[in-house]
Amino acid sequence: MESAESLRCCVCKMKFDLTKRIPILTLCCEEVCCKDCWNQSLGQNCPLKCDGIIKDPQERPEILLHLLRAIEKKPEPSYVRCSLHLHQYCRWYEPFRKQLFCKKCESPGSPEQYEEFEREQVVKSTESMILWTAQVKQELEQIEKKLINVVRNEEPTSIDFLKISEQILEWKGWNGSKIRGYYQFHDRAKVLGNSSLLNSLSDKDYDLIKEGLRGKDFMLKPRYQATRDGFLSSVFQEKMDGCPKYLLVIKSSQDKIFGAYGAKTFKKGQNRCKLDIAAAVFSFTYVTVHFPYRNGEYSHNLHPDWIQTNADIFLANECNTNQHSYTDFGYTFKPPTTFKYGSEGCKQYLAGSHKFQVKEIEAFEVELK
Repeated sequence: MESAESLRCCVCKMKFDLTKRIPILTLCCEEVCCKDCWNQSLGQNCPLKCDGIIKDPQERPEILLHLLRAIEKKPEPSYVRCSLHLHQYCRWYEPFRKQLFCKKCESPGSPEQYEEFEREQVVKSTESMILWTAQVKQELEQIEKKLINVVRNEEPTSIDFLKISEQILEWKGWNGSKIRGYYQFHDRAKVLGNSSLLNSLSDKDYDLIKEGLRGKDFMLKPRYQATRDGFLSSVFQEKMDGCPKYLLVIKSSQDKIFGAYGAKTFKKGQNRCKLDIAAAVFSFTYVTVHFPYRNGEYSHNLHPDWIQTNADIFLANECNTNQHSYTDFGYTFKPPTTFKYGSEGCKQYLAGSHKFQVKEIEAFEVELK
């Protein structure tokens, strides 16, 4: 039952009220009708004409509290249907798989899984903290020794003091950034746009993107997510319109994660190619970044009917339901030295196969710092 009809009985089509037409949930088909229609069908089939036959009426019809609240407050209730069981409403969110589930889906993670997950996060954070602390301690000890040597010098000169001062200032500039970087690590999920595809628990994906951006720090702002917004190319074009710099991250049906960065303004409905010297292609699975080496005019390539930003990665409309998406890796962006453009290995490098189906797409606006 859709939300627009949820305040009406499925049988008599009359609006529910709190006196005669109280909404009830049938035990045979789990649909909604009013108590009056149910009572009129005593000893007969379900008034909703389901396959189940009820000889005896419900002694205590289950009151739908959410409908009663909607009747009292007047706004129409909204529902989220399960993607696996279309006639069921979602009841919980599974953080491990990042999905919504209904009562017919398998049960969510156990408390033991959550505890193990929390322990893993604590261990990883602790290991990172120990590493940073050891590095900072070692470098500070070296500077301390040099300071002591200058002080113990019987006749310290201004040149000695100037040298050690310069070293301290240099350490403050570079290692101060490292210390700030440590705290940024713990807020990495926010920096990566709370992506479900990028790993915020380590520096690997962050450092790879930073390498593709020629060493620039960045912040990702979510613009589009296929499993939330749909896999239509028209929706993607609308969400990305006017985005000055963007990052596309894709997960194929082979569970390979790859992506592309572009620094030319995205314009919806545009069908054109042009040079983008800042463009890059990433394989987050194999931790590699690739830059244009030929056919540079296709480093920025848009088409209104496709989800794409360059000529090496083509995602078809509704790519979650077909095998029309493909990669032409190596046409513009340089592949690893072990692969040649046109070889099967090169075609399969990014997505796991030349043509593939897509599980997820995330697109972000890239804000350089």
